[in-house]
Amino acid sequence: MTDPWQQRLVELLKGEHDTTSQPGAAGAELIVTDGEGQEVFRAPLARHHRFDKEAHDLVWVRPIAGGYAPVDPATEADYLFSLNTMRRRALHYQSARLEDGEVLLILHTGLTARITPAAGAARTHLWLWDEFCANELDSGETAALADLQEDSWHGPHA
Repeated sequence: MTDPWQQRLVELLKGEHDTTSQPGAAGAELIVTDGEGQEVFRAPLARHHRFDKEAHDLVWVRPIAGGYAPVDPATEADYLFSLNTMRRRALHYQSARLEDGEVLLILHTGLTARITPAAGAARTHLWLWDEFCANELDSGETAALADLQEDSWHGPHA
């Protein structure tokens, strides 16, 4: 049985919450705040996740960080990412619920993680990530990213 917040998380990551956009144009953003409500982390999220099978209060996600325009004029890509900076993150939560269409996780660390629809710069960064994955990665790299088991990468996009 999937909880409503888990269903919503999947919808947000896949971009299924925004029926006005082209498929895949929308996505999710992770916003983490401390006990006083101060933002301590914000990043768009890659489209995959993993609910841990052993620890039922743990979900794995992959924040999208960094990225750069290539300096080599021979490079066809408009924007590239280093996979080693795209480390998976564990959201180990005490409680989880839906709040105003967002997923709210109270983490064991005392921080609060909100997963919201991506907007503005986060949505643009997500689009750049999607383009990078579709055009630069091979099927093995894409599958490994989606599996959320690896943190170290080798090769041209390490």
